[in-house]
Amino acid sequence: MPDVDLDHLSETYRFRPLRTEGEDRVRMALAGLDPGARVLDIGGGTGAHSEVMRTEGCTPVLIDPSAAQRAKAHGRDLQVVGGVSQRLPFADRSFDMAYFHLSLHYGDWLDAVTEATRVTRPGGKVWIWTFSRNYLETSFTGRWFPSVRGNDLRRFPDVAAVADLFASSGMERVALGGIVERVERTVAEWEEAFRARFVSTLQLVEDGELEEGIKVFRSVYPQGAEPVAADLEFVSISGWVTG
Repeated sequence: MPDVDLDHLSETYRFRPLRTEGEDRVRMALAGLDPGARVLDIGGGTGAHSEVMRTEGCTPVLIDPSAAQRAKAHGRDLQVVGGVSQRLPFADRSFDMAYFHLSLHYGDWLDAVTEATRVTRPGGKVWIWTFSRNYLETSFTGRWFPSVRGNDLRRFPDVAAVADLFASSGMERVALGGIVERVERTVAEWEEAFRARFVSTLQLVEDGELEEGIKVFRSVYPQGAEPVAADLEFVSISGWVTG
C-alpha cells in the first residue's frame, strides 16, 4: 500500500477544523489528570488538540513525523518534536498521559501502544481516539469511493484487539466509549474536499476512481449549495498505567 503524504494533509485541515465537539473530546481524555499534567500528543499534526490541552492547564508535547505539520504546530507556540509513535524519543515514565487522535493507524499499532505505555508514568493513562468498525464499513466517503472501505479496514486496528493489549499490559480501568459527531458541508464543499484528498484514505484512491466517485456523488446531490450531513463514529480506548 502506498505511503500517505502527511505534509499534504497539513494543508487539508482547513476542510476539517477542530469543532466544539472535538474540543470536548480532548477534555474528556484529560479528565482525572492533575493540573499541569504533562501530555504527549502522539501524531498531533498541526497542534489543534495540544492547544486545547494547554488551555485546560496541561503541558502538552507534540510529536509528529511531518515537517509541514510540525511547522504549523510551532506556529501555535507549542513544544514540538519530530518522530514516530513506534520509536518515541523520550525516557520511560516521562508523561502523565499519552494521547492518540486518529493517529494509531499510521504504522505498527502494537509498537505504538507499547511505546505509549512505556513513556507514561504509573498512575497516568493512555487514551486513544479512533473510528468504529461500523464507521469504517459504512463511511460517507466510502459510499462514493469503493476502495476506501477495504483500505480503512486494513489500516485501522481492531478496537477490541487494542483493548485486549491494554488489559494484557496490566493497565487498570480499561474502558471503551463511543461518540457520534455530525459534520455538515454543502455539496460544493464536499466536492472540493474530495478533490483535495482531505483525509489520508483518499490519497490511496486512484485518480479514475476519484473522478467517478465525484460524478456519482454529484448525480445524487446535483445542487451545489445543498447541505449534506455525515456522521463520524468515534471510539475511545483508555487505560491507566500501573507500576
